[in-house]
Amino acid sequence: MSENNELLELVSSAGEGPVLFHSDIFKVMGLVGKSSSPKVLLNSHLNFIEKLSSGRGVVLPTFNYDFTKTKVYDVRESESQVGALSDHARRDWSEWRSLTPVFNFCGDKASESLLSKGGQVADGQEVDPFDEASLFNALYENDGVVVMYGAPFQSFTGIHYIEHRSGRPLYRYDKYFPGKVIDWDGKENNVNFKYHVRPLNVHVDYRWRELLDFSISKGAVKEHIRPKVSVYVISFREICDLWVSELSNDPLFLLDEESKKFVEPKLKELGRRFKLEDFE
Repeated sequence: MSENNELLELVSSAGEGPVLFHSDIFKVMGLVGKSSSPKVLLNSHLNFIEKLSSGRGVVLPTFNYDFTKTKVYDVRESESQVGALSDHARRDWSEWRSLTPVFNFCGDKASESLLSKGGQVADGQEVDPFDEASLFNALYENDGVVVMYGAPFQSFTGIHYIEHRSGRPLYRYDKYFPGKVIDWDGKENNVNFKYHVRPLNVHVDYRWRELLDFSISKGAVKEHIRPKVSVYVISFREICDLWVSELSNDPLFLLDEESKKFVEPKLKELGRRFKLEDFE
């Protein structure tokens, strides 16, 4: 079986819904031909991931973290801060882009139906990027697939949706950022963005290597590692259900040991989930 067919089989077997690609094209240079033209190279990668999706729909993150400072997200102008491929797709390829501040996505026509289930906002709305009205939830409900296309497993933003799905993480706290979302018609929508953040000035992080190995052993993640190629194919529904099950038994399941040394005694001291006033 050729490398391309092997990858196609991995993606096809991981779920029936749209495919979300987290990308770092420098780690998958072996999958497309070389080019001295950045635009030609980026289009080659877009063509390749379209083939991998088999017509089920392609989604790319166009995350922009400036909203927490500027208080403005313009769906037409705010650039993607998570890679050259996603910003190129946003500008020159995509058929849609979601209205959620910070954690927004773009995609092709085949994936546009996700917007009917997540990623929209309205004036006066409280927006939680990981709740039941999010694009992450739409991906889960539609049996979607996540492909780490050169991006490291540590870039798997779905971990925050999983934390929310399990009942919200005890070791993060909610922080609100009021601001404006400017839609495709130029209309300004006042929103209150709800972001579960990690405590300031302390180590709270995930045990990524162990989580990857565990998920591979359970079949929720398949890896495709070759010279100049690093790809992880994730069944989004499977990994969500797997980690939520583990979190129901151990709320700190996702954390590394250094984090637990701080989090466990702090939670015991407080007797509840972290709050903003505990750290800010």
